[in-house]
Amino acid sequence: MIAQLARLNQEKAKGTAVSLFRAYRVGEFPDIQIPRMDVVRPLLVVASLHAATSSALFSALLAAVLPTLPSSIQTQVFGHFETLLESAQHNTLVVAALHQAYIGLLCQSKSSVTLLSPDIVGTSSISSRNLVTGQRILEELLIHSKDANVSTHAWNQLHHVLQMVENEPYLLALATRETTVPETSLAVEAQLKGDLVAALQHYKAAEAKYASMDKANVTILERQRWKSEQFHCLATLNRWDTLLDDVHPDRLWDQHEPFLEKHTKYFLEASIAIQDTSLLREFIDPILQPTRQQDTKLQYLVTRFPDLIACANMQLLQWSHAQAAVDEFYATCLHQWSSMPASHRLRQLQRLPNMVFLDDVLDVIKTHGGGATSSCVEKWKPIVPLVHQDSLDAWSTYHLIRNVGYDSLVAATDEAKYGGRSIAQDMASIRVHVQVYSAQVSKLANRQLQAAINLTDDHKQRVLAQVANYYAALTRLFDNDEVLVFIPTLPATTQADIYGWQARALTEAAAFHREYGDASLGTTLERGAMEIFQYQTAKATTMTSMHVMYIEYLDKCLERSTAGTFGSLAKAMVETVLFGMALADKTCAAYFPRVLGLVRDHPADLLPILTSKMQPVPLWTCLHWSAQIMALLDVHATPFNDWIMSLLETVRQGFIFVYEK
Repeated sequence: MIAQLARLNQEKAKGTAVSLFRAYRVGEFPDIQIPRMDVVRPLLVVASLHAATSSALFSALLAAVLPTLPSSIQTQVFGHFETLLESAQHNTLVVAALHQAYIGLLCQSKSSVTLLSPDIVGTSSISSRNLVTGQRILEELLIHSKDANVSTHAWNQLHHVLQMVENEPYLLALATRETTVPETSLAVEAQLKGDLVAALQHYKAAEAKYASMDKANVTILERQRWKSEQFHCLATLNRWDTLLDDVHPDRLWDQHEPFLEKHTKYFLEASIAIQDTSLLREFIDPILQPTRQQDTKLQYLVTRFPDLIACANMQLLQWSHAQAAVDEFYATCLHQWSSMPASHRLRQLQRLPNMVFLDDVLDVIKTHGGGATSSCVEKWKPIVPLVHQDSLDAWSTYHLIRNVGYDSLVAATDEAKYGGRSIAQDMASIRVHVQVYSAQVSKLANRQLQAAINLTDDHKQRVLAQVANYYAALTRLFDNDEVLVFIPTLPATTQADIYGWQARALTEAAAFHREYGDASLGTTLERGAMEIFQYQTAKATTMTSMHVMYIEYLDKCLERSTAGTFGSLAKAMVETVLFGMALADKTCAAYFPRVLGLVRDHPADLLPILTSKMQPVPLWTCLHWSAQIMALLDVHATPFNDWIMSLLETVRQGFIFVYEK
């Protein structure tokens, strides 16, 4: 009775709490045998809650147990390895655990480990985004395999993995080693440099050479890579019509990874970009049918391309299916985040703002029937990719999704004049298009010039000719008659930005030709840039980005000017800086000491301009430069000295007035 009462009191004190520790007897009468599950269950609990721990636990158990088994059992285990990788290739966590375990076995005992199929390893790596571990396994297979067929497939899969990783040195070396037609390695090199037009030309030359070789000595694997890379170049250049001529939806599902994912993405982007709703409906509607096979395809599309599937459904006015794709992205992204490889996380982060934008558009359509269009547009205007950091693919996807979202708002609100207002509000983002294109071409040209420094004469001239073509393409962008007619309809600030990029393109091209190419052409381009600067700044009534660019350019021109051009350049410099200072612009005020230095050296021509233009300039724009202004005083009496003293006296009186107030 007493023992029972003590037990009840103990249970009452314990309550519902469960001890995290298991107690065992020690000492004179210890527990002779500890149950195995008492060890395994805590490990399983931790593994179920933490993906990295589960992978490490699986790898450790396999490395400890597998070497003790007979060779026949080990062979069966590796067979199950391949089966699991093939069946769960889209499961990031499962593939990561299997890859980690296999690498652990390779490091422990390479001689007794059965080599896996390279195709299964490569496909699972790309499908699950476990690219780093997949690359390591493929490299080990190449090192230890003595079968030429296995090595061929391993090289091919390694090529695909390196493309996903964007490892430029390895990819170029691999393309050079494995290519049969030299033009393909030149195409890869052009791609890595960013010259996609040249890459397409090399691929076309490779196709012609392949036909002339009577299709000999070129494997089907290499041919597949050629075609896929051509599709990539066409997609990056937005040549959607040409792309759709070769990518057929009927044959997409017959392809294997990585071509299935790549070509499906290109097909969806092209169909959405050209608004081919009949082609999209033909592709998507059968997948929405409730069958097991179609469910698998739908899950594949929603997992791989949630943004594109949502856009496609929005173009087809299937709002519920578009919302389902957005919701699936949120759930999948959050659920798998801890187990995602770094490359997959980056892709999801780039995709996230686009998905949130589509979600917002769908909410406006559902809640307000499109009535809150203006607020939605204004809210998303400032959210854009980074000009010098995000890739062209990110920019292309951004514009594609924005256009679909705005078109959906138009369809939902049925406003006939909304398209015109969207252009007026810069929804078409022509300014951003010009800025991105100019920045990318300029960066490409500068990179090629840096590479040409250490080249020999023949190679250097070839690179310089290529850079000249880049600048020619950049200047041709602004010779488009349709663009020139459209620009005056845009807001003044947008016009200033576009003309500023045009002037900058001309100045960069002029600097290149002045140093490396045709000096007369450089002079012509420089004259064109100067005309743009002068005209745009002369008609402006407010401060724009064009004024700052003009001042920076004049400052550079003054450093290398001759006696014949110095006067006009100095006059323009003084007038433009003082115009900005009169509007209280701090950037222009920073050039005030430079202007005073020019006036001191050429007082006869510039002092009258300075005297007249300084009248509307606020005093506070000059206060920061008081020390620099005093340093310009000469020991001899001059008109410029008198002007400086009067300016300093005015500043002093201003200080006294402020102090007395």
